[in-house]
Amino acid sequence: MKTKAKRAKNEHLSDASINREVEKFVLKKLRLHSAKNVNFFGARVDLDGKNENGFFEIYSRIGETKVGGKRKVITDAVKLFLAARHNKKKNKTIVFIDKSVQKQFTEGKSWHVKALRELGIKTKVINISKTLKAKVLNAKEKQGRGITRKG
Repeated sequence: MKTKAKRAKNEHLSDASINREVEKFVLKKLRLHSAKNVNFFGARVDLDGKNENGFFEIYSRIGETKVGGKRKVITDAVKLFLAARHNKKKNKTIVFIDKSVQKQFTEGKSWHVKALRELGIKTKVINISKTLKAKVLNAKEKQGRGITRKG
């Protein structure tokens, strides 16, 4: 029998409000500006942040990265590469909030590691507050409960 966790009306399991809160925290900590509608080769793309030297994407997950998370990081890397190339910016950085997640993209022999290196993507880890980390973990736990499961 499959069950789903009960949730408040209008609450979506993948509610991005916590991600936005993390992004705001990181933008402020790194003194970055929002980077919406960045032009590259006639197209527009939204990036999380920018400064005079480059563009930034923020990955606000903690713990093991599953297939969808890896896909998001690689997509972010390609967006950074293209936007930086077109706008003549040197730095392309993905900011993580969890060192163990960063290591999944910087250590080892996976194609994900090689892709980030080949695209010239730097990575950085920013420590978030205990309160914000607890919110991220709580959201992750809620999402895990919401997945259909045997029971």
